[in-house]
Amino acid sequence: MDYVDGRPVAAIVYRRREHVINMFVWVNSGTDSKDTRQEARQGYNLVHWSKDGMNYWLASDLNLAEMNELAQLLSSRALSK
Repeated sequence: MDYVDGRPVAAIVYRRREHVINMFVWVNSGTDSKDTRQEARQGYNLVHWSKDGMNYWLASDLNLAEMNELAQLLSSRALSK
């Protein structure tokens, strides 16, 4: 459990070699987006998508290609109904 913008969120931690990848998940108050968004902030890559009424954010210093690969895997398989 963690807080993002003052709201409680689920926090899940993954590792890829020497990189820590944080995933934050919370209820989506808007519409789902099948497309992933990506951005970089202060040396970290961020990948976001929403699915089945939930928001998902990945944050890590891992390269963007591998971040997108993980996002695609999580979105399509591990988190599907």
